[in-house]
Amino acid sequence: MHVGPGVTLSNFAACDRFDVMDQVGEIRQPTLVVASAADLLTPVKVAHFVNDGIPGAQCAVFEEAGHMVMLERPESTAQAIGRFLESVNDSCGAATSC
Repeated sequence: MHVGPGVTLSNFAACDRFDVMDQVGEIRQPTLVVASAADLLTPVKVAHFVNDGIPGAQCAVFEEAGHMVMLERPESTAQAIGRFLESVNDSCGAATSC
């Protein structure tokens, strides 16, 4: 699929305007922040900011992956998500909400 440069520019502009960084501290659910060291669109420092702002959040940073880490490193991503879910299950026990 090919899109013109205007579509790409509009997409980047919309992403640039979307800013909810001041709201991350309101998240109260178990959270896994996934990032890639080679992501040129969303630098790792953004993931660290989000991780630091969410109480109890965990962060998984993947080396040698770009912006689409789930497609670039699917097995590693799935393993990180599995470990996160196990940790949430272990810490929540029989509770209905963590």
